[in-house]
Amino acid sequence: MKKKSIRAIIVIGVNAGYGKNEETDPLQKAVLAWQKIADELYAEKDVYVSAIAHKSKAVYRSEWGCPEGGEDTVTFTASSNPKYNSDIDRWKEAVMAVTKKLKEMLGQDTVTLEFEETEILFFD
Repeated sequence: MKKKSIRAIIVIGVNAGYGKNEETDPLQKAVLAWQKIADELYAEKDVYVSAIAHKSKAVYRSEWGCPEGGEDTVTFTASSNPKYNSDIDRWKEAVMAVTKKLKEMLGQDTVTLEFEETEILFFD
């Protein structure tokens, strides 16, 4: 049975500063950071934010510091599953907390976080 839900999309760089891609495994670096932060938040607030992570590239003007070929980024997608998260606002606050800590841990100046309404089907 499908239910209304909310999805978060977070795009974050993994190299501190601009103009270079130095990480050999940006996806692994970001995923390890996410797991650590999400586990800590769960211990504090009893809300766990699971996510799917994909390697991605941010492409912007080279004059603004974009490395040739784009900046290495990771895109996290998280959905609030009504079976486990009955309070959408509490879940959104948890996503924002994870995102802010991730930004700090990865040494980023900026990060984008989008929320969008969606429908979810969960088969168990």
